Amino acid sequence: PPHLFDWALDKGTTDGLLYGGSGPADGAGGDAAGVARARAAWSLVSRYTDTLVWVSLGNPGARVPLIEDQLGGGAAGGDWRVRRCLEVAVPLAAGASGMPEAAAAAAGAAGAIDRCWIYVCTFNPRRRDNGTPVSP
Repeated sequence: PPHLFDWALDKGTTDGLLYGGSGPADGAGGDAAGVARARAAWSLVSRYTDTLVWVSLGNPGARVPLIEDQLGGGAAGGDWRVRRCLEVAVPLAAGASGMPEAAAAAAGAAGAIDRCWIYVCTFNPRRRDNGTPVSP
């Protein structure tokens, strides 16, 4: 079957591939090696489903271009597109940062995690990984 699952959920895997445990959560993307790792993972996901729901700390200004131009390939023929983006506010108790204590102390108040975004991404199955059209 072309798709074994209706959708897949990614809660942090792509962020981990992009940064390998370092770098800003809201950056446009990791280094070239991180983007290549994430692109390979998303390519593999596209073999099993055409919908990926990604929960990320990265804001839409950085994540949408990353998904559509780098992970999806953009002008190179990529087909991952953001169909929906939802912002989720995370209510924090007074003084809580949502981060481990040591990381919160290093980041200061500006480093508090008070929201995340959910990206509903779809893959166009009418194109192959190399960008060439698939016969209907």
